[in-house]
Amino acid sequence: MLTFLCVVNICAQQIKLPFELSKDNKSIFIKLPLENQKDSLLFFFDTGAGTTLVDRKIAEKYHLKANYKAEVMGAGGKQLYNQYIDNTNFVLDDDISRLNKHFDKKIDGIIGSAILNNYLTKIDFETRTISLDKFDDSVNYDGYEKIPFEFYNGIPKFPITFELKNNEKFSGNVLFDSGAGLTLLVNTLYKDKNNLLHKIGERTSINSGNLTSTTKYDEGLIRSIQIGNTIIKDENLKIALSSDKRGVSSSDDLLGILGSKIIYRFNFILDYKNKNLYLKPNHLFYKDFFKC
Repeated sequence: MLTFLCVVNICAQQIKLPFELSKDNKSIFIKLPLENQKDSLLFFFDTGAGTTLVDRKIAEKYHLKANYKAEVMGAGGKQLYNQYIDNTNFVLDDDISRLNKHFDKKIDGIIGSAILNNYLTKIDFETRTISLDKFDDSVNYDGYEKIPFEFYNGIPKFPITFELKNNEKFSGNVLFDSGAGLTLLVNTLYKDKNNLLHKIGERTSINSGNLTSTTKYDEGLIRSIQIGNTIIKDENLKIALSSDKRGVSSSDDLLGILGSKIIYRFNFILDYKNKNLYLKPNHLFYKDFFKC
């Protein structure tokens, strides 16, 4: 069995997991012990991951065989994967080598909702620690702004506003997706409805891989992004404009996806039980956005 000690199942008052941050500050990696207490696996932490993924070679090493197939929704659409299910966890048997090229560490899998659905989860970038408490436990929220959210396919959804260089402002709901290594990805229909491709001015075309596909988008500079009462401004602040025709990025009821280049400028607490997000600027908040 591939069971992570006291992570997928609530069995302790509090758990603290140290994490590593990628060199570009876009990715969190956590090492999780296995049931045998000898081995551990390195996981990419992704608030947009509705299912825990484990690399095919790792699944073979620990004698896991798929016993179910399921569709997984990504930014670019759905894809059918083999899935391993037992009474404690859900693990996708998938070859993630394609995703590894995007990281500066070799990961064994991706994890998100298996933690977030079971714990009040606090991410602290000063101490590089993930603290896991029981829901409704007493937690220090001093300095944090509370932002209520709703769920969209299991991912937190809440409103933001962004401002173009021409001073036009646009608002709508975004997904809180730390697995997206960008600032803000605007959905295709929202982009087309508001004629953003022409209003944004100078732009470049980018191809990017995600869980289910490769997506193409245009990237340009904006003036600011506002989350709650906090406004992020920078002369090199970028947004991406999606061209996806299917999947989350083509949805007509979302502005788009908020990515890790914004998310990781905050220490944050995710309370899935009470549907609240808490944000507090950390030392990365004041780091410049570079042209790249």
